[in-house]
Amino acid sequence: IIFGFGISALGENGRHLHRFFDACGEAMVKVTGFVMMYAPIGVFGLMAYTVTKHGLAVLLPLGKVIVIMYLGCAILFCCMFLPLVKFIVRIPVKRFVKGMLEPFMIGFTTCSSAAALPSNMRCAEELGASRTVASFGIPLGNTINMNGTALYMGINTIFVAEVFGIPMPFDTQLTVILMSILAAVGTMMGSGGLIVMDEDTCMVDIAKFFLEFTVDESCGKCTACRIGTKRLLEMLEKITSGQGTLETLDEMEQLAYDIKANSLCALGQTAPNPVLSTMRYFRDEYIAHVVDKKCPAGVCKELLSYQILADKCRGCTACSHVCPAAAISGSLREPHVIDKEKCLKCGACLEKCKFGAIIKG
Repeated sequence: IIFGFGISALGENGRHLHRFFDACGEAMVKVTGFVMMYAPIGVFGLMAYTVTKHGLAVLLPLGKVIVIMYLGCAILFCCMFLPLVKFIVRIPVKRFVKGMLEPFMIGFTTCSSAAALPSNMRCAEELGASRTVASFGIPLGNTINMNGTALYMGINTIFVAEVFGIPMPFDTQLTVILMSILAAVGTMMGSGGLIVMDEDTCMVDIAKFFLEFTVDESCGKCTACRIGTKRLLEMLEKITSGQGTLETLDEMEQLAYDIKANSLCALGQTAPNPVLSTMRYFRDEYIAHVVDKKCPAGVCKELLSYQILADKCRGCTACSHVCPAAAISGSLREPHVIDKEKCLKCGACLEKCKFGAIIKG
């Protein structure tokens, strides 16, 4: 915008630059038109591949999402946009819908308001908007007021959560809605990081990892943060070493809330969040650690045990050669055995075995 003001201030000397950018804009509109012409062929190819590989059943959940998405768009259009057109812009609703039908169809079929931008600008001019207003207002609104994007993000977040069996309480759904609205209006929500985890990630170990960082970074001015986080970390270490009980979980949860309430700075107030969050959404893993004395992800060393399956062991002796503690015994071409008292739980035998005869649990 500031650059545009600068071009205008140049007067006659800025006209050449103005024409250059106009030509660039028209060229991009033409390129977009070409892409839109051949995009349906590419989409058809992608859908054909998906259906061929996974069958028609894969389209049913996606079809439900599409129906809900279109229903939400219809409600948004009828309850928000049409009243604005009738009472604020004062254009007959029938004329508006008929005049904007083309960009509506492009937007629905491509799921992209950017693809419908050229048609949107042209139809707005046909409805009476000046070229200056259409060329400035529509691209700007297209960037900072993406109501469809907010709706799309909210619906798809809940859809993905249901697919993976992630609970979405009402407060979490409100958070998703708020974040979607902020993203739709172009709000900068700061930088951050994304950590991808799978079934091989232990949530208790993750909570311990983040708490170790907090303990190291604590300034020590308030007792709740200085001592409380250390006691919380000790409880987590107790759980990961197989010495925790159900009472330990209750004590840990109460201590976490006490630290949040009595810490002076944001570091201490947010320090227990990883513990509380993992206990809330992955409590079954904590139960497995304290009741079954097992780590479902196979990460916590103290709770691990390695075993050789006799029916799969070929007696190649490869595992016994790499064991640093000489904890594996057995004759050549005979099933081997792991001495659990000597085993260091380093996993070297598991990595070396080519027959899948060694399991950890």
